[in-house]
Amino acid sequence: MYKFILIIFLILSFVQVSIGQNVSGFGKKNYAQRQFLYSKNQKIPQPPVFKPKMDLVKYTPFEADPKETRKPVRKPEEKRPKNQKTEPVAPAPRDSNPNTENTNPTKNKAEAISPLPAPPKSSKEEKAAAEADVLYKKQAKTLVDTAFAYLNVGYKSGGTTHEGVDCSGLVMMAYKAIGKSLPRTSAEMAKTGKEIIGFDTLKVGDLVFFDSNNAGKINHVGMITNIGEVEIRFIHSTISAGVVEHSLTGNYWKPRHRKTMRVL
Repeated sequence: MYKFILIIFLILSFVQVSIGQNVSGFGKKNYAQRQFLYSKNQKIPQPPVFKPKMDLVKYTPFEADPKETRKPVRKPEEKRPKNQKTEPVAPAPRDSNPNTENTNPTKNKAEAISPLPAPPKSSKEEKAAAEADVLYKKQAKTLVDTAFAYLNVGYKSGGTTHEGVDCSGLVMMAYKAIGKSLPRTSAEMAKTGKEIIGFDTLKVGDLVFFDSNNAGKINHVGMITNIGEVEIRFIHSTISAGVVEHSLTGNYWKPRHRKTMRVL
């Protein structure tokens, strides 16, 4: 009986020891897993988060540098209906001076376009122009010298000599000295040559025509002899004084002047 009880006790002790070893081995192998499960189920206290109040933060506005240019803010485009048609807008004309208002774009555009320079003259053209100038000066001198040879000669209707000469006869004889023939009357002479407008471009040798009686028709002719800064003088033959030189810009002959022709 005692032997039976001892055997049972030994068997129970062996079983208890084996069970304890298995339990202790399981604990060592799965310690990390048990710690994870513990930390997951356990609420760990977190440190408090600092949230600053708005009244403690000072707001400093942006101060832009006056030298720095800021980019303009692009406004959002307005949505248009799909069926709405947009008309093309012509670009604004550019002004040469951005500080002035462009009140007349056509004028500014015309001023902005500079004329093309004239092509340089060839050597032949320059030579021809020089020869023409020399010839004109020579002929003008001959005209003036011939006309002044009749100075103080008395007036004679239809005359062409130093005994007496009329206005058209004086001019006709002067041009005859350079080989040019002119009509006999002043009215016919007024249709010969190229008409010159104004007194600014007059040259020695040009023919000036007058309406001496203010009757509405040309009845007198003279020839330019001198162009000065103050006055322009011409030679002609008058009924009262014969061949004399007068001022074209004077109070008597300027209002009666009707036409100027250039024959040279």
